[in-house]
Amino acid sequence: MSERRRAVAALLGAALLWSTGGVLIKWVDWHPMAIMGTRSLIAAALTWALLRGRVRRIGRLELGRRLPMLSPWPCTSQRSS
Repeated sequence: MSERRRAVAALLGAALLWSTGGVLIKWVDWHPMAIMGTRSLIAAALTWALLRGRVRRIGRLELGRRLPMLSPWPCTSQRSS
């Protein structure tokens, strides 16, 4: 399969998963944070499976710099007055 066809297939798959996400969430009677965590784990597993062996290894320092970017919560404190 050519690289262009794979890219188009990945884009269609992402669009399908994105559009069905709202409907599937309605079926699950979970706390919103549990849903978010589960969706994040599924996304991480799929990303790892698809990119396995294609991405260079990263060191601890670089990993420490990138992990906060993946957090669903902002890294800055917000105070209400």
